[in-house]
Amino acid sequence: MQAKADIRKEVLQRRNQLTAKELESKSFAIYDQLKLLDIYKQASVIYVYMDFKNEVITKHMIEDALCDGKKVAIPKIIDDIMDFYYIDDIENLKSGYFGIREPDPIMLAKEKNSLMIIPGVAFDKKGHRIGYGKGFYDRFLHQHEQFKKVALAFELQVLDTIPHETHDVLMDRIITEERIIIVNSTMK
Repeated sequence: MQAKADIRKEVLQRRNQLTAKELESKSFAIYDQLKLLDIYKQASVIYVYMDFKNEVITKHMIEDALCDGKKVAIPKIIDDIMDFYYIDDIENLKSGYFGIREPDPIMLAKEKNSLMIIPGVAFDKKGHRIGYGKGFYDRFLHQHEQFKKVALAFELQVLDTIPHETHDVLMDRIITEERIIIVNSTMK
């Protein structure tokens, strides 16, 4: 089995080859699938990442969620700790950690049983995830395992198997432009 660093490098290279048009059309296809899920429709609070460097685009999802009256929380890194803060307008975000747009740390999000939309570099069909190597989401998810965890990924990011540890927190769903992978069938 390939090492995580090798998988990370290979998948990022493939993802970076997506054209702007492909990135947008695939992202919209993924968002269209997400909107059909009951967990999204019923969510009053959504924890979601701001897309960065050819990740699945989340801007439209965030704008729609805010227009629909959902509370939206975006991550911010302070002293190597990731927390989520509510936003009321996507235009108020500022460049933060690694140039990723972040909210002002004004109102900390504290809902426990909410929907979390999670980025990553690679995933497998059993719900394992390889992130960017800093461990921000791993640490956050270990402290907040009750979240409904939905990963957004392009099909090219889903592999048959990836290296994982027994303590890894699994995704409940992985949504690509082609399918929804159901890992946790008990989650509604």
